Amino acid sequence: MGNDVEMGAVLHENHIQVMVSEPENEGSAGEEALLGLSKRPSKEGGAVYRHAVVSTISSFIIFIAYGAALGALGATIPFLQADLEVTNRDIGFVFTSRGIGYLIGTVFSGVLLEGFYGIDFTPSPWWSENKLLMFIFSGVVCGAFTAMVLSTKIYAAVLVIFFCQGLGFGGADTIGNCLLPELWGDELGPWMQALHAFFGVGAVIGPTLVGALGYEMCFIILGITSLVPVMIYPYCISVKRQAVAEQKARLGLEKSGTLSVGAGEGEKEGKHSAIHTENEDAAHEEENE
Repeated sequence: MGNDVEMGAVLHENHIQVMVSEPENEGSAGEEALLGLSKRPSKEGGAVYRHAVVSTISSFIIFIAYGAALGALGATIPFLQADLEVTNRDIGFVFTSRGIGYLIGTVFSGVLLEGFYGIDFTPSPWWSENKLLMFIFSGVVCGAFTAMVLSTKIYAAVLVIFFCQGLGFGGADTIGNCLLPELWGDELGPWMQALHAFFGVGAVIGPTLVGALGYEMCFIILGITSLVPVMIYPYCISVKRQAVAEQKARLGLEKSGTLSVGAGEGEKEGKHSAIHTENEDAAHEEENE
């Protein structure tokens, strides 16, 4: 048997079927990372489907808060300008500061997930395999710094706070668009559309809350809302562990079934070879006589 045999090839040698498999150690980390996921969660059902649904609900909540915080600033500007006692020119830099934070947050979260030119995470770090946790963290950053605007009347501090809010926006936007394809695979379409629809819902809710309750109460509500996915996260982890256990059990049954079939064929071949050997011995004895 040559060394240039491709992995997974089936060889036939002396009527014996030989399966050349890949080494078990290679790619084991990648296989572990894929456990709990499926290309068609709704068809697989069970804990895999529940994990995808619950994680997606958390994503919807984050995008509602994200859209509301983004849309609320426009309605907040007149009140914020009066509280900070700054000019129209100065208050405009709030948008610039948040935009710069958004740009940096987008790039930085992408680097954390997939690396960059000259930056290669091998093996993949724990955070890149847990996109939901990173997504929730980005949502908390959005909500926390939105509420933190109320803690100061210093113009420079407000610029820094909106910059940090922009970091959360960039992270939430990037990681959310990477998480859902991982959760839903071939069934992604409607779920991705719904995710961005909920962003639009939040963008309508934000200015409405500012007009109805004032920007202070609006920012407090958004800060609290960003904590809801944190409370859901332990359940997401529990369901994912169930999904991993189900898939491992299914893989174990498939492997054991394959081994049983192989063993049965081997026994049959052994019996045939034994009978064939006995017949040959009898024939040789007759010739000698």
